[in-house]
Amino acid sequence: MNLRIILNCERKLYILETDPPKTPDANARASELTSFKKYEDDARDVKCIIMASMTAQLQRLHADMEVRPMIQCLRDLYQGQPQNSELA
Repeated sequence: MNLRIILNCERKLYILETDPPKTPDANARASELTSFKKYEDDARDVKCIIMASMTAQLQRLHADMEVRPMIQCLRDLYQGQPQNSELA
């Protein structure tokens, strides 16, 4: 729950709640390229926030993952265990 609060405050919760945009074509409009770049920047920020809340061991395991697969992996890892409020 804390992660969701932080991301909502930073206006980056959409990274976890919506599907990522498709990579724009090389000849895409400037607005499409700008929007995609903002998504990539926000996804990087979200990944950093999540990684900062992990143990060093979990950081090593997830360092090369994108945000959404990382969240799914963590959910799978902790499913059935008492809920971790950071991932809720």
